[in-house]
Amino acid sequence: MNYITKTIFYCFIIIFLENQPLYAQNQFMKPLKGLPFITNYTKEDHGGNSQVFQMRQDKRGMLYLANGCGGILEYDGFYWNSITLPNDNLCVTALATSGQGRIYVGSIGEMGWFEPNYEQNETFGKWQYHSIAPCIEDKLAYQAQRTRNIELFENNVYFAGGTKVYVVENVNNNNQDSTPSNCHTGVIVWDFQRSASLIKGSDGQLYVSTPEGIGKIKKDTFAILKNSKAVTSLTTDLVSIQQLQDSLYYIISIENKHFLLNTNSNNLQKRTTSDTKLEKEKIIFKAHSLSPSSYALATFTGGIQIVDNKLNRLNT
Repeated sequence: MNYITKTIFYCFIIIFLENQPLYAQNQFMKPLKGLPFITNYTKEDHGGNSQVFQMRQDKRGMLYLANGCGGILEYDGFYWNSITLPNDNLCVTALATSGQGRIYVGSIGEMGWFEPNYEQNETFGKWQYHSIAPCIEDKLAYQAQRTRNIELFENNVYFAGGTKVYVVENVNNNNQDSTPSNCHTGVIVWDFQRSASLIKGSDGQLYVSTPEGIGKIKKDTFAILKNSKAVTSLTTDLVSIQQLQDSLYYIISIENKHFLLNTNSNNLQKRTTSDTKLEKEKIIFKAHSLSPSSYALATFTGGIQIVDNKLNRLNT
C-alpha cells in the first residue's frame, strides 16, 4: 500500500469514526437519578439581602428578585445589579414582569412599576419609577397595605395587599407618568375586610379568594364559583387552583390543606395524606401543577416535594 493509498484509507477511517456514537462503560450501566447542577448565591455574591420573597423572569431571560429591604436584584447570568425604590427605606415584597419591559413592584404602602426611560436626556435607558399612590383616594388605608403578590391579566395589573386588591386598568396602553392627571381610568379597589390572595390557575385564568368564595376575575370584576365558599370559609390563603373538569377544581392552601371542589355540588372533599413527612409540613409557599395528576410543592422545611393527586410523594 503506497503513501497516497494509506492516506486515503486513514482519512476514511477517521470520517467513519466521527459519525459513529462512541460508547464507554456507561452503556452497561443503568441511568442514575440525581440532583441537577445547582449554584448557590449568597448575599456576599449579589450584595443584597438574604431574604427573597419572589422571583420572576422577563422575555429577555433576565431574572428579577424581590429582595425585601435589599430592593430588587437583577441578574443576567453573569452580573448582579440592584434596583431600589425612590424611598430606600421601602422593602420590596412582591414583583411581576411584563412583555413591555416593565417591572411591577409592591412594598408596604407603595405599589407601582419601573420601566426604562426612552427620552433623550441624561437618564436615557435608566429605570424610571411610576407610583400608583397619586391615584389612590384612601391614602391611609393604602399606606397600611403590605403587597403580597402581583398578577398581570387581560391588560390589567392586580396588586394584592392585606385586605385589598388594587386593579390598575389598561396598563399596557398607557406610557404616561403617574401624576394625578394621568391616573389611567383610575384605580379600582376591592376591599374584602380580610386577607385576600390572587391565584393564577392552571387554566390560565386569574382567581381571587374572597369571604364569599373564590372569584374568577374578568377585567375589573369577578364572578364567584358556585359552592366555593365552602373552601374560603376554612382557609383564606390559596396557592394553587387547578381546573380538572368543567365543574371540578383541585385547590391547595398555604396551610397545606387540599380540597376537591365540585361547583355543581355542595360536597367539598378534603384530601389528606398518610405520608408523615408531607403531613408535618405546615406551610406551602407555592404549588405548581406539573400534570393533571402531579404537583410540585414549595414547602417550608422539606424543600420541593413532588406529589400525585392522592398526596403520595413521588420524590422519595
